[in-house]
Amino acid sequence: MIALIVVVEILALAGLAGIVCRLDQLSWRTHQAAVVAMHIGLGLGCLWALLEAVEGAVNLGGVGVVVATVCWLWTSLPTWAVGPPEHTQMPHGAAEVEP
Repeated sequence: MIALIVVVEILALAGLAGIVCRLDQLSWRTHQAAVVAMHIGLGLGCLWALLEAVEGAVNLGGVGVVVATVCWLWTSLPTWAVGPPEHTQMPHGAAEVEP
């Protein structure tokens, strides 16, 4: 059980760090709300799993969110190599307000 706790702590920290880096590049004004919200949710899930692991209370939900976050960061890395990909942007003109 201790090995699982340590693995969850390491993966949660890695996932949280990756999500924080991505959130630093995202903006509610220029990116789709769902993309920003997804990254916030994954970050909160990793933080929650980390806090539970530190207390020794690893559960299936925490393991799931940490694995999902790390897998998402890994598989989407090629499209995020130079910043948020174009498909995360709001459609052109969506943020503009008409007079």
